[in-house]
Amino acid sequence: NCARTLYYVWHHMVERTAGALRLHLLLNHSSEWADVVSDVPHRGHITVSVKQPVGSVAMRAPEWVTAGSPAVYGEVNGLRRDMDWDGRYARLSGITTGDTVSFGFPISDRTVEERIGDVDYTLTIRGNNVVAISPEGRFGPFYQTDDA
Repeated sequence: NCARTLYYVWHHMVERTAGALRLHLLLNHSSEWADVVSDVPHRGHITVSVKQPVGSVAMRAPEWVTAGSPAVYGEVNGLRRDMDWDGRYARLSGITTGDTVSFGFPISDRTVEERIGDVDYTLTIRGNNVVAISPEGRFGPFYQTDDA
């Protein structure tokens, strides 16, 4: 059932309802309505290229961002726009075919201590992604990134 579950998550991460496109997960995704490009975990930013009339685009704010936070901003075709909030979703209205919609938000950096098996590790997490592990692997690093 794991493969089916992954399919359902992937399929429903971008949802079109009457007059609205809702982004539930901030991952790269291409659909018949729009292409979503996520810059997470490098920076808190997503870009949506709208392919069909949607009316509005709503992005679910990441767990580390407070709903209604003034640190979240929205742009349409490179120009800042006022947004509404519907629970955890920041929404930009008046979106038409061919528009490029962007949302920006702060990115979370945190360090957690975890015991995995019989080893204590320090994990560096940016957004929802583990970007570094210490101690490194016995024969080589578990992660090799330029931005850990």
